[in-house]
Amino acid sequence: MTQTLADVYLDNDAFAERIPHETFTLMRHQAPVHWYDWEYGKWFWCITRYDDVVAVLKDWRTFSSETGATALEDLDPDQIEARKSMLDTDPPKHSSLRAIVNKGFTPRAVAAYG
Repeated sequence: MTQTLADVYLDNDAFAERIPHETFTLMRHQAPVHWYDWEYGKWFWCITRYDDVVAVLKDWRTFSSETGATALEDLDPDQIEARKSMLDTDPPKHSSLRAIVNKGFTPRAVAAYG
C-alpha cells in the first residue's frame, strides 16, 4: 500500500515501535511544510527539510518558543509561564540560560558521559 499525505499520523502511537521514516520521507517530498491537525490538542506545523528547520530556528521573532509552542497541549498563559525552561525562551533570555549549561555539552563533556 502506498502512503499518501492523508495517511500521515503523528500521534505518540506512531512512534511507539520505531521512527516512521517513510512518513517523513513522504512529507519531505510532497509537503515539506505540513499543517497537522492533532486530534488531542492544538494543530502544529511539521517542518521536514533541514534548511527549513534551520531557518525556523534562527527566526525566533517569527517562530517564538515563548508562546507555548513547545507544548502540544492547549495551555493557558499561567501554565505556559509555569513550565518555562530554556526550550521555552527566546533570546536574550535563552542565550543567558544556554551560556550557563554550554560547557556541560561540549563534545569532550558528552563523550565523558558514556
